[in-house]
Amino acid sequence: MAVNLLGAERNADFYIARMMASPVPIISAMTSGSLFAEGSYNEERLAGDAKRSLKLILPLLPAIIIVFFLGDKLLLFGRAYSENATRLLQMLALSALPLGFNYIYFSVKRVERKTKSIVGLSAFIVVATLALSYFLLPWMGILGAGVSYLAAQVIATSIIGFRGFKTHHRREV
Repeated sequence: MAVNLLGAERNADFYIARMMASPVPIISAMTSGSLFAEGSYNEERLAGDAKRSLKLILPLLPAIIIVFFLGDKLLLFGRAYSENATRLLQMLALSALPLGFNYIYFSVKRVERKTKSIVGLSAFIVVATLALSYFLLPWMGILGAGVSYLAAQVIATSIIGFRGFKTHHRREV
């Protein structure tokens, strides 16, 4: 979408910021994967494991702070990249926290075999990100994509919070 709406140069800026931001949410992805494995093995401990997993994503905060304040220094590929992509990099880094929360929620729901909520919320995130990006990219440049992604993640986290993040394990009969 960035290349079609903004051109190849802005797409290059988008790409480099996206690649530089990608290591930040890895902690969340690994934690949620471990939660799914453990929860699948012992569903009775799912609630406690989910709480521990949420605590394990807190180390994201220093990484987010570093990227937010030193993002321009991390974009090592020239001054133009730094000038054009830093704010997008910051938005993508900020999105790692709600994304981490959402990953944990998705793992819990996978263990509980409640895929309807995973599919619905994932579809919402994709559609919201794309729709908002379509409108914000021409107005804000590549930063619009970051704002869209952050907004979609925060709204999804809010929906999860509004519904209540509860675990329900099934007992074997």
